[in-house]
Parts: sequence; C-alpha cells; structure tokens
Amino acid sequence: MATSTRFDDRTVVLTSEGRRRLEARLDASLSDLEDLDRRVATSEQRDEELETRARLVERVRSFRETLQRAVDVDAVEEDPTIIELGDEVEIEHEDGEREHLLLVHPIELDAERGHVPVDSPLGVALLGQRVGDQVEVDSPGGRYRIRVIDRARGH
Repeated sequence: MATSTRFDDRTVVLTSEGRRRLEARLDASLSDLEDLDRRVATSEQRDEELETRARLVERVRSFRETLQRAVDVDAVEEDPTIIELGDEVEIEHEDGEREHLLLVHPIELDAERGHVPVDSPLGVALLGQRVGDQVEVDSPGGRYRIRVIDRARGH
C-alpha cells in the first residue's frame, strides 16, 4: 500500500524496474569511464578522448543525481480512479487495435517494452483520465482518438 508522502518538483518517480535499469546504466558508464581513463594515458588522440570523457562524467553525474532524487512509484499515494505515472494502461485505437502501455518517467523510456514517457503527447493525454474515457491525443503526426480500457498500478 502506498503512503502519503510530499515530494518536491525535483523528485523523480521511478518504477522498480526503471531504478534497476538506471543503476545498470550508471554502472556501465562508470566502467566505460575507467576504460577510457586507461586509454587516455597512452593515446595520441587525447583531445577527442578528453571530450568523450567529459560527456561520460556528465552522464555519471546525471544518473547519480537522478537516483538520489528518485522515489519508488509505490511510495506515491495512488488514486485508483485515474491514470498516473507508473500505471499500466490498456488503450483501444479507433481501428479496434488494443495496446498495453506503462507510463514512466522519461529517463525510463523503452519503447520496445511499451513504455510511454509521461511528457510525450500520449502520456500527457492519458494522465488524469479514467477507464472508459475517450481521449484525443495531439501528436506530431496529427490528432487521433483512443479509449481507455483498463488501468492498474505497474511495478
């Protein structure tokens, strides 16, 4: 059961899977940074590799900051009547095709797994909607309509 907790506007709400994936990305970036540091010491292309190193250092800093600000979606009080970040949603398109989505923070985006960032046109359109609602989505490709079939808290 979720607890009622106050968060500031810098709080990042992540699914458990999203936290694990972000931690893995941080570990991989740290490993890449160590490898690069070993190469830079003996490289003739030192300037290019130093630029790459600066980008990696910034990525590591960003991942660490995000993880420090992150709270698990289960720590956020859930309103079971509306669609929120962390919810699994089933929608139906106008042609009858159904799709299962998971609304996530943008840093968790994995389109192949059906993740939809809450700041995307579809995510924005779905937030606050209820099962049964007809929803218009204003996307770069044009406006389209969907219907909310079901929602459940994801993990």
